[in-house]
Amino acid sequence: MFCFRKLLKAVLLSLIISVVLVGLFSVIVYFTDISDRAVSGTIFVFSAVSVFMGALVLAKNVDRGGLANGLLTAVGYFAVLTAISFAVNGSVSPDLHNILRFAACAASGMLGGVIGINSATAE
Repeated sequence: MFCFRKLLKAVLLSLIISVVLVGLFSVIVYFTDISDRAVSGTIFVFSAVSVFMGALVLAKNVDRGGLANGLLTAVGYFAVLTAISFAVNGSVSPDLHNILRFAACAASGMLGGVIGINSATAE
């Protein structure tokens, strides 16, 4: 059954994981010489991992709909990131990078949802 509160918690968890991962990575970047391209790719992966974890936790707490709940986690996460980007930059461009980031978040969210539902029913 769909629960909006659980979805919000999953999106918040995904955002917290992103902040922690990016924070730790920023320390590494500060002390090393990592290219901008590598930084961008790493942040891209962090987004996907964060959504995966949020969707996994959400799916373990619901009784069905792993794909849909995972996708909703990704949409919520991406919506918050887009809103923050708009607030900071004053605009949001639907460029290839953002489209690929959304696709990666959606795919990892759905995967996390499926794994979470299956691990919850196996217990």
